[in-house]
Amino acid sequence: MRQLRSAADETAQPARVAAPRGNSVNVGNRAAESACVGGTLAFVQACGSPDATRSHFDAQDFMESGTPGVRTTQDGWLNRTLAQIPGAHSPAEALSLGPTVPRILAGRVPVANIPLGRAAARPMPMDRPIIEAAFDRLYTGSDPLSRAYRDGRLGAYQARQ
Repeated sequence: MRQLRSAADETAQPARVAAPRGNSVNVGNRAAESACVGGTLAFVQACGSPDATRSHFDAQDFMESGTPGVRTTQDGWLNRTLAQIPGAHSPAEALSLGPTVPRILAGRVPVANIPLGRAAARPMPMDRPIIEAAFDRLYTGSDPLSRAYRDGRLGAYQARQ
C-alpha cells in the first residue's frame, strides 16, 4: 500500500488553491487561475437536474434545453443565451462541430455547422461557382427564405476564414 501511495504522490499533478471554497486549479493553467482570482470564473459543485427522471435520454435533453422536466421546449439554453447578447448576430457567432447542430444550440439565433472527418472536406454542390451564382440570383429578395439563405452563405464563409 505504501508503494502505491508513493507512486500516486509522484504522478499527481500539482494544484494551487485559487478559487473560493477550497477549489483548486492546476498550476499549469495560469489563465484559469487568473480568472478565478479575478472573479470571472467560478466552480459550481454538486449541481444537477432537479428532475428525477431515470431516462438518460430525457436527462440529456433537459440539460441541453435548460428546462428540467419540460419536454416541449423547442430551443437550447445556449441559443437562448446568445439571443440575449445585444446587437446583430453573425451566422458564425456560434459554431457547431459535427454532423448536426446539438440541441443546446438549437433556436432562433443562427449557428454555423461544420462537419467532421471526411464530410468536412467533401465538396458540396454549392461549392461549384455556377450553382452558387444561380442560387445567389434566386435568393436576392427580402423575404425570410432569401435572408436565411444569405445568412447561411455568410456563416459558411465566416466559418472557413
